[in-house]
Amino acid sequence: MLKFEASNKIPQPLGWGVCHYKDKKFQKHIKDDLKLFGRKDLKKLTVNQLNFFLEECLLFYLIAKGKVILRNDYIQNHEKWVLWCYPGKPLKSQIYLIQNNIFGFNNKKNKFENCYYDLKEKKLYDFSRINLNTL
Repeated sequence: MLKFEASNKIPQPLGWGVCHYKDKKFQKHIKDDLKLFGRKDLKKLTVNQLNFFLEECLLFYLIAKGKVILRNDYIQNHEKWVLWCYPGKPLKSQIYLIQNNIFGFNNKKNKFENCYYDLKEKKLYDFSRINLNTL
């Protein structure tokens, strides 16, 4: 459900996404990420576009923390770890979400719970060692 405010402010989703609207650092990192995709102004995003972006960040977090399990018929629940891999650098908003661990989840089973692998550069990023101010 969405709550629209007067003026040119973007709508505020009810639920976890509200942290985006209250956390100025999270907003900044989302804006930085959107610039990577050619978006200059967060206010020009549609509600659906912003919600999709926030959902992707949350899904990444929940998978890394073991709260969402990805079905894999080859290993049938015997995985020892899950590593998020994409070509390109990780998103600042995802790093921020993992570093701040807003729900306090830990996944001791996954040694890569705070990591991301860049397939293009063949580089492992450990989010616990990244300073977002210098990235």
